[in-house]
Amino acid sequence: MSNFLILVILIFASFHSTGGVMTCGDAMSVGEEARLALHQSAQKRAQDSIEEFMGKKIINPYSGHFVKERDATPSTMAYLIEVFWCETDKTPLHTAYYRYYSTNKSAFE
Repeated sequence: MSNFLILVILIFASFHSTGGVMTCGDAMSVGEEARLALHQSAQKRAQDSIEEFMGKKIINPYSGHFVKERDATPSTMAYLIEVFWCETDKTPLHTAYYRYYSTNKSAFE
């Protein structure tokens, strides 16, 4: 098993067993591969929640007024979430994504 996979399993097991939430600080304190895995999980959780709340699907999960659609990637989105939407290192990572989607209606267009 790769070191990356072991690290991701340990991180998720730790959060699950303590009832904790992945925070922005958690994502920023690990290596790049684990960081992107944490962001992917948080993004999916936020997307599912906002789609249920809004009653419609997100069409552009990695775009908005900060990122041109052709330049949007999970990596650039992770950076933007950390810089603009993580108020503190204790902000739940999925909450930062949820706030992004709830204020950027272009994701639904």
